[in-house]
Amino acid sequence: MTRKEIRMSSSMTIFSPDGAFRVESEVFVAGARHNWGSEVPILTNPDSRPHNLTVQIKREGGTSFQVFHDRLDESVLTDGDPDQCAEVAVWVLSLLSGQLSGRLWMTDQGFTGHIDLVPGMTVADVRDGWISHADHAPEI
Repeated sequence: MTRKEIRMSSSMTIFSPDGAFRVESEVFVAGARHNWGSEVPILTNPDSRPHNLTVQIKREGGTSFQVFHDRLDESVLTDGDPDQCAEVAVWVLSLLSGQLSGRLWMTDQGFTGHIDLVPGMTVADVRDGWISHADHAPEI
C-alpha cells in the first residue's frame, strides 16, 4: 500500500463509507466556536445549497479557508490547504468523542485517494496517511 502526502484538489470531504458518521448542526457550531473562537463567522446557507452551515476561518498572516457542514449531517468539507485540511480532520475526530462505529475517511474531490481517520490522530498522522487509489483500490 503506497502512502503519500495529501494531494489537494479544490476541496476535501470527510465522510463514512459505512454511513457511520453523523455530526449534528448544533455539535458542529459549538465545536467550531470552541476550536476557532466564539467570534468565528458561521453562515447559514440557503436551502438550495447542500451545506447548511459554513465556518469562515481567517487567520492573520495566513490563508483563509472554510469548513462546510452537510445539511444531512453526513459529511464535512473544507477548502483549505493540506495543513488546514489535516487540522479540520483532527477537529472532526474530536467532535465524535470516540463514538465512531465504522470507517471515517477524508478524500479529495476527484476521489483519487483517502485517509483513514481514527480517534487519537494528530495533524502529522493525517498528513502522512494518504492512500492512493491508483495503488490501492478502496473497498466501499
